[in-house]
Amino acid sequence: MICNKNTEQEAIIRLARIGYDGVLGYLENGFETWEKEHKNIAHSARINAHEFSKLIENKSTHILDVRKKK
Repeated sequence: MICNKNTEQEAIIRLARIGYDGVLGYLENGFETWEKEHKNIAHSARINAHEFSKLIENKSTHILDVRKKK
């Protein structure tokens, strides 16, 4: 888990609320440590609901629901 300093416990609680209850730890000093170690970094873009609707309409994307079954 990577999060802002002093927000580790809050992040663990929030993740547990949505079903991610197996957090093993967090990265000391957050993302800064990861960058200093020259680890791989990936980026993802955010889109709004209208853009998402267009992707579905054009059948130019696949949708995968990764939530746990209740």
